[in-house]
Amino acid sequence: MGVVYKALDEELERHIAIKTIKLADDSDLGMNEEDLDTLKKEAKIAARLNHPNIITIFDVGIWQEVPYFVMEYVEGFSLQDLIFDKNAFTLLEKVQILSKIARAIHYAHIRSVIHKDLKPANIMIQKNGEPIVMDFGIAKLHTGALAGKERVDQVYGTPQFMSPEQMLGYDLDGKTDIFSLGTMSYYFLTGEMPFTGEDLKEVVKSVLKKDPVRMRYYDKSIPEELDDAVFRALDKEKKNRYGHASDYSDILELVINKMGSYGMDNRAEVTRNETVIKQLKSQYLFFSDFDDEEVVEIFKLANKKEFKGGQIIFPEGVIGNEMYIIIEGKVQLLKNKTMNESVEIKALKSGNCFGEMAIVDSAPRSATAMAMEDTTVIAVNEAVLRINNPMLCLKLYRNLAALMAENLRQTSNKLFG
Repeated sequence: MGVVYKALDEELERHIAIKTIKLADDSDLGMNEEDLDTLKKEAKIAARLNHPNIITIFDVGIWQEVPYFVMEYVEGFSLQDLIFDKNAFTLLEKVQILSKIARAIHYAHIRSVIHKDLKPANIMIQKNGEPIVMDFGIAKLHTGALAGKERVDQVYGTPQFMSPEQMLGYDLDGKTDIFSLGTMSYYFLTGEMPFTGEDLKEVVKSVLKKDPVRMRYYDKSIPEELDDAVFRALDKEKKNRYGHASDYSDILELVINKMGSYGMDNRAEVTRNETVIKQLKSQYLFFSDFDDEEVVEIFKLANKKEFKGGQIIFPEGVIGNEMYIIIEGKVQLLKNKTMNESVEIKALKSGNCFGEMAIVDSAPRSATAMAMEDTTVIAVNEAVLRINNPMLCLKLYRNLAALMAENLRQTSNKLFG
């Protein structure tokens, strides 16, 4: 679709990426005002997206009749380059990456942005393991004026990852991305494409008519729940797929929670820790009206996690969907001051909570959490709690909302009397 250049922004002293867009080979019309307007509109749509797992668009323009996007420079590797590296990810890490991609896609969908060309080559994996979704809006450019008048009705995209409705040229909604995400999930988890063929005609026939074999045929370690989740995303009838990309992510979070579980025997000793329960109810207003049985139920739905001293629990800026309760050890919350310097904003000990805002809204973390010594925490996943015990989750939502409202009132009184 074009060429990507690494460049230096001399004003802001940062590296950026410049992606040129290749015009159709049979287009000798050059760029006109209509083409330029189309390019700018698509750039504006893509630039609306401000999410840690979505590429940031800085600028758009035309140079010697070649349209280009200026984007943030992401250091890492494309998912396509890593799929066949057996040492790159564990199965659990793969599912975690897919869940984050699905959340990012949902973020775009609720802002009326559809990707239309989701594939491993459009996913970058940063050095910290965080995925970045690339090329929002660019696929759509190839179906309009930039493709040349004689090729407007040609379907663009990557056939192996396209939904049946995209193959047939129908109007598209967010469910086309869910199908593509399911295809990418299958490929990432097994190393095999769900839809294949010796030529384009056979690939199209496979997408439209054939059901792929189950993923467990290739890898018995894949849980049945994960197999089922991916196959629902791959349903040829879009009405049978997930309603939203976030629904797919929710199911993946359930799988992650189960795969990362230490088992009920190990959890039981934590749920019987009356001291921690007492500390939670006395120190945090959002637990104050929970009875002991309700706190124990939250513990049962959570996962016990252990961190070595100096280990990062989560970095600042990443999307969060878990809150943490310290069972043993100490945790330091740090705020980035510069790229190479951070300052402590709080030190926490046994019985303390942190990261609770993720329960209300999957937003970027405002600080880095680091274990100061060997530390054991309980990680409460918002999706797992909401799906398994919605009333308990609702109660936690309500109490957190009340706490935030009180904090806002106190701030208002300080500022305005």
